[in-house]
Amino acid sequence: MSEQLVNCLCENQGQVQKVAPFLFKTEQKSLQKPGQLVKEFIQNSKQEIKEEKQRLMQEYSGDNID
Repeated sequence: MSEQLVNCLCENQGQVQKVAPFLFKTEQKSLQKPGQLVKEFIQNSKQEIKEEKQRLMQEYSGDNID
């Protein structure tokens, strides 16, 4: 770093302060296994599709009676 800040209004003029990288570390707080959320979504979607098919079959069979 060959550049110097000339017009610094702070107390530490000419000094560089290093920020520790551990301050930016993120932790996963969820206790779910990887992919669990996706698995649950797929299961819920399958259940909803099954229920929708049943509803449509009942609706179709009810309309088809002459």
